[in-house]
Amino acid sequence: EEEEEEEDDGEEGELFNDGHAEAGLDGKEIPVENWLRPGRGEGVCDVTVGQMVKVKDSVEKPKAGWGAVKRGDEGELKSINGNFCKVAFERQKGLWNGRVDEMEAVNASASEAVRVFGDIAPQDLKQGRLGDCWLIAALASLAEFPDAVRLPFQQTDWSKKGRYTIKLFCLESKTWKTFRIDDRLATQNGGLEFAKVSSEGELWPVLLEKAFAALFGSYKNLEGGWGPTGWAIITGCEEAYKMRKKKDTDDWQRYKMVWKKNGSPRNVWSKWSDGSSGKEPKPTEEILDMLVEWDSSNYLMCASAHLENTDSKSVEGIVQSHEYSLIRVVKDAAGSGTSLLQLRNPWGRSEWHGPWGDNSGEWDEHPEVKEELWTEAANDGLFWMAIEDFARIYDSICVLEREMPPKRDA
Repeated sequence: EEEEEEEDDGEEGELFNDGHAEAGLDGKEIPVENWLRPGRGEGVCDVTVGQMVKVKDSVEKPKAGWGAVKRGDEGELKSINGNFCKVAFERQKGLWNGRVDEMEAVNASASEAVRVFGDIAPQDLKQGRLGDCWLIAALASLAEFPDAVRLPFQQTDWSKKGRYTIKLFCLESKTWKTFRIDDRLATQNGGLEFAKVSSEGELWPVLLEKAFAALFGSYKNLEGGWGPTGWAIITGCEEAYKMRKKKDTDDWQRYKMVWKKNGSPRNVWSKWSDGSSGKEPKPTEEILDMLVEWDSSNYLMCASAHLENTDSKSVEGIVQSHEYSLIRVVKDAAGSGTSLLQLRNPWGRSEWHGPWGDNSGEWDEHPEVKEELWTEAANDGLFWMAIEDFARIYDSICVLEREMPPKRDA
């Protein structure tokens, strides 16, 4: 049965069992109280999504009438070392305003049962209040290749006990490590604090984020990073490269990302595919051809913008110093002469407002392109933009030069 495989502690390595740290943090249990687990079936409280309730004796027998638990503020949630809680823990004072016994959560949505995987897609990813856009964008790129998303999971079925085993590559030790996590998730103001359960009730985004937090030591340590780091940790492949646009030019240079002993990356010069030095600049036209080739090879890609000549936090909807998944590249779309790139904001909202954005007139002016590429207009963070606008705003592109499994059906 599905639960039998969970009785084993898994492979040797850093282990987080039932959500508390048995190794790798301070070598001690660190109970945290503002955590809920999405559930279904027996023992699920009949309350709204993310709502917390007190339970005296058993999470399997919730009782009404004790009210919602008071929550800690955002800063406390991020800073507590470990951020993992046990299914059962002692009453605590001091961490939060209130005393708590045990807590149980509810279905991820009113219409869908909670499950680990459904129809895996980039839209499954939505960033929370944690500054880990690099990770969410990396996972959204990976979601174009469903088999690659399933790879880290040792079991793919929903666990009634809420325990999952996930295998990740440690860039510091250059070894694979196994993490045993539970599905308790930080909540605040009636909703999830960090990554979100998908609209179809899929848990894989929040479980992977929690496994990364286990690898990094805490959720707080996930703030600030690089998309290729996420790809390397999931795939074990370190063939990651960065193309950076020179300031006030249309020229790009190439670097290889190399991870140091502490796990953080640094950039070193790398040759272009034609053998020339990465210091020799390439124009956007040549970069476009590379992007098309990488896309057809099922490589993972992302992009970010760092504009110095504006005080605005965003330019025409594009957020500065923020990582976007680069989902698709189409040169000369439908013979129109226009080359388009599809990107996604890991927030799951806030999109490009310019030409070829969801509500722009270009789609009606070019029905042949609309027929080939059009996706439903929605505030889901997914958008198209022309290569000229992309090169004007974005100044950094990252790619993992490893062929992924087949792409999902569009």
